[in-house]
Amino acid sequence: MAAAWGDPRRPEPLRRHHRVRRDGGPGAERALVVPAGLDNTAYPDEVAENPDPHLVADDLLPTPFTADEIRGALRGGVVIRVRTEGPDGAVTDRISRYSAADDEGVLIESHPAGAPEAAKGARVAWRELQAHAAFPAERTTVGSETIEHPLGRLDCLRYDVQDDDGRTVFWFALAHPGMPVRYETTGAEGSTRTTVQEIATD
Repeated sequence: MAAAWGDPRRPEPLRRHHRVRRDGGPGAERALVVPAGLDNTAYPDEVAENPDPHLVADDLLPTPFTADEIRGALRGGVVIRVRTEGPDGAVTDRISRYSAADDEGVLIESHPAGAPEAAKGARVAWRELQAHAAFPAERTTVGSETIEHPLGRLDCLRYDVQDDDGRTVFWFALAHPGMPVRYETTGAEGSTRTTVQEIATD
């Protein structure tokens, strides 16, 4: 689940669940709908009835950002450095570069810090990036939280997602549309934390 950000792979196909409302945070109580930017052939009834761009499907919670908001934040080109701390104490840094953006999507190239020659990349649509944060309604709770972070003191939307392997918590900073500024996965082997360390203009 968490590997989607900074990784130019396509998200897994979306599944259907039931309608719910979002708890807390700015714009609470949005109706669950499909964003207008999504291909109408995927969910024709929902697109016609529900124009809210924060929703990807009836079964999924509203995303923290729309495709347009993500495009607005990343279109000019950015370089994001993230740090992952594993349950065994191992620490790794990774660089993701967003470039060559247009109205439809962006090129994402990612590599270990200090090894740009190992970069791999692909173009990703803005709506695909939005869909990375579309979580199953019946297994997710959402709230607001302010955290201390390498980027400063950040007001965030917090998504707690439970699955068969454990729990993942995502913090999306309202000031930084796009990937979560922090996420933590807890399972049988312990906890892994990934934190954005820096966001720089490319």
